[in-house]
This record gives sequence, structure tokens and C-alpha cells, in this order.
Amino acid sequence: MARETRSANRRSSELVWGAILGGGALAIAGGARLLSETIGYSVPCPFHALAGVPCPTCFGLRALAALAHGRIGEAIALHPFFALAALLLAAWGVFSVALLLAGRRELPAGWGRTASRAALWGIPIALAANWIYLLLWTRR
Repeated sequence: MARETRSANRRSSELVWGAILGGGALAIAGGARLLSETIGYSVPCPFHALAGVPCPTCFGLRALAALAHGRIGEAIALHPFFALAALLLAAWGVFSVALLLAGRRELPAGWGRTASRAALWGIPIALAANWIYLLLWTRR
């Protein structure tokens, strides 16, 4: 019985965290937009200055600012990982809030475990692929 309660509480907290992370993604994109409009992109990347190649996060602020302005294609072209991660987190947040408002207290069966496995393998692979993209894209 206690095990079932812990499992139900964990699934319920997944929805709450989804809502929090989704809201956080929107707040970060809004902050990037605000920064781009007030100070611009004048902060140089120390890694790029030392190594001469972009770091894995170069162009991320510009991508998030473009996303906040509604220019999704430009955001994906600038930094695919940041743009797609922000879009996915925002979608997850909207989905979580919709489930919570509908009275659901848990994700559909198996979603939490599937998302954890996908994140465990997908995030490092996507980051590496994104860095390769940035290295090739900036050489044009």
C-alpha cells in the first residue's frame, strides 16, 4: 500500500515538475528576448575567444530571443538544441497544466519511464550533434 502511494505521488509530482519546467522555458525565452533588446549580444564567449571555435552554447541566447519573437525557423537555424529543447519544455508544461486542470494527477502509464530513458541517451547525443552542427555552420 505504501509503495502504491509513493508511486502515485511520484507520478503526480512529474506533472507539477512538467508545469514548472515548461513555465521556466517560457520565462528563459522571455528573458533572452529582454536581454537582446536591452544590451544586445555584446557579451563575447570566452571559449570562442580562446579556441576560435564556438562552444556548445554559442548562439543559444540569440536562438531563444528569436524564439521569443516567434521566429522559430531562425531559432532552430541558430541553435537547434536550445530552440527545440525550449519548445519541448514549453509543450510539456502546457500538457502538464492541461492534465492538472482536467483533474488528472498522473501521466499516462509508462510516460515517465520512457521520457527518462530518452533523456538519458538523447540529451548527450543531441548536444554532441548540435555542437558538430555549430562547428560546421560557423565555418561557412
